[in-house]
Amino acid sequence: MEKKLKGIVLFKKDYKDKDVLATLFTVEEGLVSVLLRGVKKMGAKLKYAKELFTFAEFGVSSKGEGLYILTSCDVIESFSNLAQDPQKYLEAITILNAVKDISHYGEQNIGLFFALINSLQTLSFDNVEENLVLCKFLYEILNLSGYQLNFSKCADCGMVFAGKKLFAQRIGGFVCVACRAPDCIEVGESTFSNLRILSNIDFNKLKNLKLANLDDLLNFLINIIRERPGINIKLY
Repeated sequence: MEKKLKGIVLFKKDYKDKDVLATLFTVEEGLVSVLLRGVKKMGAKLKYAKELFTFAEFGVSSKGEGLYILTSCDVIESFSNLAQDPQKYLEAITILNAVKDISHYGEQNIGLFFALINSLQTLSFDNVEENLVLCKFLYEILNLSGYQLNFSKCADCGMVFAGKKLFAQRIGGFVCVACRAPDCIEVGESTFSNLRILSNIDFNKLKNLKLANLDDLLNFLINIIRERPGINIKLY
């Protein structure tokens, strides 16, 4: 019995001579594995289903043992222009791999799906500062992982911030100097300010945003995510 899944191609590998085994991240079922038969043939009807970033409605039938077989593919957006810009391509690959690491087979994650779609759309169609989309995406991962960052008050004692800000892993939030603990790391003013800005801006407004010290922000987000959600973000 065929079913329809809306999803994005995250990963692919050759399987036998003319087939491809793809990992999709879908709205309905999270990660799924799909066998794409014959898509490496010259003029294959479903060849677009094997391309990374492809957002489509995939028709699939079940083969068993958690594997689907592709029966149809209606492309919604290919995001093919990402391959024409090396920096955007690497940024997008980093995001795809992060989604693959975070997600689970058969487990729906609507919030993460929309963060992925918004990231790819912004990278593809807007002129955005290098790594800004990646920073916004990583911030969304923090939100989806249960972080509730408060930029005005200490997450421990509740006092209004004055002076240095620290990030406490045990709490998953910013704390004041009086609440310092061994796991705390100091957060620079620019990183703190940039995070606050990202928390209040949508993906479609990133094209109008310029942030200083973006590398510091990116390193902070990667280090925090590696600690708590247990994800090893790899930059490409």
